[in-house]
Amino acid sequence: MFEAARWGASCFNEQPWRFVVATKENPEQFDRLLATLMPKNQEWAKTAWALGITVGKKTFTHNSSPNRFGLHDTGAALANLMIQATAVEFMSTGWADLTRERHARTAASRTISTLVRRSRWAMWRDPRNHPPTGPGGRSRRWSLEPPGG
Repeated sequence: MFEAARWGASCFNEQPWRFVVATKENPEQFDRLLATLMPKNQEWAKTAWALGITVGKKTFTHNSSPNRFGLHDTGAALANLMIQATAVEFMSTGWADLTRERHARTAASRTISTLVRRSRWAMWRDPRNHPPTGPGGRSRRWSLEPPGG
């Protein structure tokens, strides 16, 4: 899935995205990442197999100038990751609920001054564990099939 993210569009091939990931296979890390979520999101995210934070660098590595395209590129990488997750029969969802105070407790805290765009995502290996609705009661069920197809 992360290989699909790597192929996302990227100005100067900067690949400004960074992923902080924790799976249920490492309960201590999973619980630390879960604790950074808003309480309402913790209720349903605790059933996920993996939780992640996606962040993007503000500047280019090669010259330290502002990367105006970093938000786009980071979003493209996350979209590719989630599309690939669906293709291999994982269920995933993304949302934004990160506050600076909560982020300070994550592994990426040491580099937050160089990062922008923080988003959250979760993946389920078993669709039976996937909550039927997400934040705000919106449906989280989708497929790669075209509409009406």
